[in-house]
Amino acid sequence: MKTVKLERLAYLEDGTFGELTSDCGFHCYTVERPWLDNKPWESCVPEASYECQPFDGNRFKGVVELTNVPDRSHILIHPANWPKELHGCIGLGNGWEITKTVPMVYNSKATCREFFAKVGKEFILTITSKSAILWE
Repeated sequence: MKTVKLERLAYLEDGTFGELTSDCGFHCYTVERPWLDNKPWESCVPEASYECQPFDGNRFKGVVELTNVPDRSHILIHPANWPKELHGCIGLGNGWEITKTVPMVYNSKATCREFFAKVGKEFILTITSKSAILWE
């Protein structure tokens, strides 16, 4: 099974920013909600390894779901440029910016399409942090 690593670079007041790499050479940036003690629909997920599988729902089709997230469900990797567009999920982009304390990524729809085409929809995602950077 393919492996994907998400290294969180900054935990900010209004969101979390990271860098994603895969064993097949894909690279992009991530945006998530801030860490709020794993609160469903509001927090990024805990740092750990998760098996990911294809997901089709009412709102998002052809995306990926992280499985076995403690006390959580329906954690997806899907297009989103800002933390406010996420409810505990992960957005991908090919560029990034931090405006005040809000991280954002660029070209999320295209980046997700490229990610799924190169990596597929079944893989192990390991989430770590480079350091405990907290910007205020």
